[in-house]
Amino acid sequence: YLMDTSRNMYVLLPLKGGTAYWGYINGFKTWYKMYQVTKVTGNVPDVNDEGTGGKEAKKEEDNTSEMSSGMVAIHNQYRATVGSPAVSWDAGIAGYAQEWANYLKSKNCSMEHRPRSGTYKQKYGENLAWASGMNLSPNSVVKMWYDEVKDYQYSTNSCKPGKVCGHYTQVVWKNSQRIGCAMAKCGQAQIWVCNYDPPGNWVGQKPY
Repeated sequence: YLMDTSRNMYVLLPLKGGTAYWGYINGFKTWYKMYQVTKVTGNVPDVNDEGTGGKEAKKEEDNTSEMSSGMVAIHNQYRATVGSPAVSWDAGIAGYAQEWANYLKSKNCSMEHRPRSGTYKQKYGENLAWASGMNLSPNSVVKMWYDEVKDYQYSTNSCKPGKVCGHYTQVVWKNSQRIGCAMAKCGQAQIWVCNYDPPGNWVGQKPY
């Protein structure tokens, strides 16, 4: 079903072993940020964090490399389908995304978006994903966003009635050049954050 509550929209989609939620917030006068949320729950074992000292440092380094290479590769794979230029990884934006992921972790991985003002003021396009009981990867996270392609109508530059497609349009937005993504864990839950610069989803403009 679709639940529209003021400026917040959530779509409930049954999945094998769980449920996925997408949502967005807009209302900006000139453009609406990729304040979108994907929530997934499932029934698979938790992935524990193990190892200390050098092993843990090496693990963190490997995870960072996997995140950057994986996110860039999958974004560019999907962007190529519509002829959008490739994006590159930006360590500064990734740090910005990690800052917000860590903040959300401090709130038990709650699904919240950066505010329009204050200490954590948003300045990029943003995609969020949340998962519990399963281990997501850059490929699976971005695929969930890209799969909204079926609900986007290029001729009218709009989503199909009652559908959400803004995750998809930000992923392939032609003017976005740099990305940075991060993930934080809260027990069995994961919160994923991707930021885009320049931000996409400007009102009145097509993504490609």
